[in-house]
Order: sequence, then C-alpha cells, then structure tokens
Amino acid sequence: MDVGKRGFGSLRILDGGRVTTAKKAQFGVNSTGRGQVEISGLGSIWTVDSLTTLTGEANITVSNDGLLLTKNRATIGRLGRVALNGGRIEAAEIVSTGLIEGGGTIKVPVLENQARGRIHTSENDHLIVRGKITNNGVIDLAGGELEVLDAVTNNSDIDLRNATIRFGGTGLLNELGSQLAITDGVVDIFGRVNNLGEIVVGRLADAIFHDNVTTTNLDVKVKPGGSVLMLENLTFLPTPLPASIPAPLSAPMPTSASLSLLLDSVYDTAPVQVLGSASLAGTLSVATDAGFMPKLGDSLDILSAAGGLTGSFGSLTLPGLGQGLGWDVDYQASKLVLSVVSGSVLADINGDGSVDSADIGILLDYWGMSKGPADLTHDGFVDGSDFGIVLSHWTGDSSGSVAVPEPTSLVPILAMVCVAVRRRNSAA
Repeated sequence: MDVGKRGFGSLRILDGGRVTTAKKAQFGVNSTGRGQVEISGLGSIWTVDSLTTLTGEANITVSNDGLLLTKNRATIGRLGRVALNGGRIEAAEIVSTGLIEGGGTIKVPVLENQARGRIHTSENDHLIVRGKITNNGVIDLAGGELEVLDAVTNNSDIDLRNATIRFGGTGLLNELGSQLAITDGVVDIFGRVNNLGEIVVGRLADAIFHDNVTTTNLDVKVKPGGSVLMLENLTFLPTPLPASIPAPLSAPMPTSASLSLLLDSVYDTAPVQVLGSASLAGTLSVATDAGFMPKLGDSLDILSAAGGLTGSFGSLTLPGLGQGLGWDVDYQASKLVLSVVSGSVLADINGDGSVDSADIGILLDYWGMSKGPADLTHDGFVDGSDFGIVLSHWTGDSSGSVAVPEPTSLVPILAMVCVAVRRRNSAA
C-alpha cells in the first residue's frame, strides 16, 4: 500500500474501525508525495506487515486508544512524523530518523533513534516505551515525562527542561562523547546512571537524581545557579591503565572523571548534594564567573554527602586569587570545602603558628608524592612549587616575627631537598 505516492494521500481509521494490510505500507513515496494516517478511538486498529516513510512528507497520528500494529520493522524517514495522543504503537522494531512525539505507549524490543532522529515530549505528555532505546539522535523533553521500561544507551544528546525521565533495566549508559543536559527548571531522573560522557547542569536548573550515579569519564559540569541533588550515591571511578603500562608507585591512579563547577557567588549550600555516600576520584575543576573574586575568609562548600565522603580528587584546578592568598582544600567527613586563606596559613603545614624547618620536614616526607598535606599548590604533586610557597612565608620560629632566611641558612635546607629527591628517585 502506498499513501502519498504523488501528491496528497490519506488513510483514516476511526471509531473502532479495523484495517489489515498484508504487505508493506509506504508513505511519502517520493519527494512530491505527502501521506497522512490517522488512527483514533478505542478499538481502531491498523495491522500492517511493515511500514516505511520515504523521501516525502509523512504524518502518522495515533490517538484516543487507537492502535498501530506493525508485525515487522517500522522505519520513520527524515520527513516522517509520528504523533501520539493517548494512542499505542506495537512493532517488532522501530528505526527512526524522523520525529516521534507526544504522549502514549510504544511497545517494541528496541527503539533505535538514529542520527537526525528526535524523540520529543511537551508539558503534560507521558510517553511510555515498553522496551529499550538506543539514541544516536536527540531526546528532547520540554516538559512532560518519558518512561522507558528497559535500559537506554545514549550515544548523542539528551536535553531535559522541566521534565521527568525514567530509565528501567540497568538504567542509562551515557556513552563516551555523549551528553545528558539538564538546561532549565526542575528535572527528575529516575534509574541508575553510568556516565562515560558528559552531564551538564545549566544556569538555574535543578537536577534531582533519584538513584545511584557513577561517572568514569569526562565531566559532571554545574553552571552558576544550577544545583545537583542525588538521593542515592555518587561514585567517581578511575579509568585503569592498560595492562602493558605499569602505574608508577608515586603517581595517582589515572582517571578522566571530573567534576567541573562554575561559581558566581558564595553559596549557602553546596551545588552538589548527595544524600547517600560520595566516593571521589579524578579531577576537580573550579572556575569563577565574571565579576566574582573570592576574598580572604570565604569558604565554599563544593560537595556534601550525608552518607559520608571517601577518596579525594587526584588533581585540582582552582581559580587564581589575590596576592598573598591561597586555597585550603578541606576533605571533611561529609563535605568538601574550599577556603581562601593567607599564604602564610597555607605554608604552615603543621599548624603550629610558624613556617619553619618542621614544615620543611613534612614537605620532604611527602616529596614527589601525588597528594598529602604538603601539596600546597593542589596540582597533584609535592615538588619545588610547594617548596617555594614555604620559603616565601618563612618565619623561622614560633615567636611570630618574620625572618626571611638568609642565603647561607638556605644551604642546609636545599641540601635536605637534594637528599630527599635522590631518595625518591632511587626508590622509584
């Protein structure tokens, strides 16, 4: 059956009518063709062997408990549009480069949304997919709800605005190079999320993850005014090295997992809040929006975890501060806090009120290591940059008077550094 082979053609099945097509049906057969099908009303059923929209325009509307039953594959072309308004579609397979939108039920083992394909809901729509989705195009929810009863694999873009999305089965696999974007309003995400790609929370958007989130690669990005609430657990997993490349004992476990925050003020609450536990690894990258410069005494709650915080970020990229200021990174039992402190406080590693040989001793104990209290620059290594901070804030005793070391007094200190470096190198 051809509908819209040349010019306009239509098929309407209404008020309990039933049509069976033993062979394949084609819509918009050529570029000048325009086909339209409407199935509406309880008991209205079109049973067809297979269905294809071709190079012309094709519109299929299933509403009010109508049913489109495709025994084999349904193929939706670029100019094809499937609109559900309380209707149902059942197919052995659906492959789409067109538009699927509205509210209703699609029963299919796998719905393959190919490049240029789009799945869309608006306010008050509830679209249920009784099967899996493989997304290589765009899933675009501008309100409403998408409920997928099995797993979703995202190889491209999912854009959520004032919407709800539910992942069944093993949840969402957000593949490398893909993006899950929460760009506006309150967005609820149900089901486990395994992130190998990028999760972005936009300005003034609130993302609520109701189940566990694990991120292995790339970013979780939160922009100013955006917030993330995780009702279960958050885990940053490191990416293991190939077996052929042994990891140096002194190097952090390699990982590309990262948390990126863009801040525009000192917040009352952390932009990322986890009601379960949070396990950290990878990179923390914090930047400040134009016009915001943290000042001495500011404390920024970055992440809170009511169920406890474990691990740490192996690398930190933090915004520049005014002259003589530095960042104190405090991993507390249930939250991560960044505070702006004076450089002298930062250099006082043991906290005894003076910057002296005791602090140098601690720095040498950690020399060459990937983390620890002596990593004053938070670059992931204890090295000469940290040594320079200690020297620039040297007091020499606990009297409170500042005594910058004379060149002759630096000789034994530098000798200690050289010995420490040789020992680290020989141990490696």
